[in-house]
Amino acid sequence: MTLPAGSFLYIGGAGLHHLHFDDKTDAEFREAGALPRGWLTMKPLLEAFEENTKFGLAKLQEQYPKAKLGYFNTHTIAEETFFMPSTGARARAVACASRDSEVCFSGVNVSPEERDSFRDTLLSRHGTDVMAKRERAVLKDPSLKWTLVDGHKISRDAGSTQSPDGVHYFEPTMMQEIEAALTVLRRDRRP
Repeated sequence: MTLPAGSFLYIGGAGLHHLHFDDKTDAEFREAGALPRGWLTMKPLLEAFEENTKFGLAKLQEQYPKAKLGYFNTHTIAEETFFMPSTGARARAVACASRDSEVCFSGVNVSPEERDSFRDTLLSRHGTDVMAKRERAVLKDPSLKWTLVDGHKISRDAGSTQSPDGVHYFEPTMMQEIEAALTVLRRDRRP
């Protein structure tokens, strides 16, 4: 499949969907009726995130060389309104962000050498900050021709009053995101 010259290939990063809830096993998540999103399940994806993202972006730009390329990075979550998967999840997210190790690692089995990684990839505002930073670093690779649409900054600036569930945002924020994407479409393609 080819796209006509001037087409816009616009994709969203999957960083938010790589973040883990805690260190429950897959069986514990299934027993609770939830998708397996524990530390042990997500860790391999998180460790290969940059490599996989770069590979995918390179393949897409190779497949569609005449398209303008826009990458919407991981948006932030508003913890104040976000539905957390368990009653202690919000407390854990806040504790991990503030480096309160006692609460952050309470009831989880994470080795001391993996604690920073656990903290930085927890489904939380801090976790989305880290994932967005990782995506920005990938996009700086000179072989990639993608333009960042900074959904993370737009959603962070909008704040929790613009998000009824902590993940989705009201129309004014969505319109800012759309306008940012259209700016990439209107721009001349980078060499």
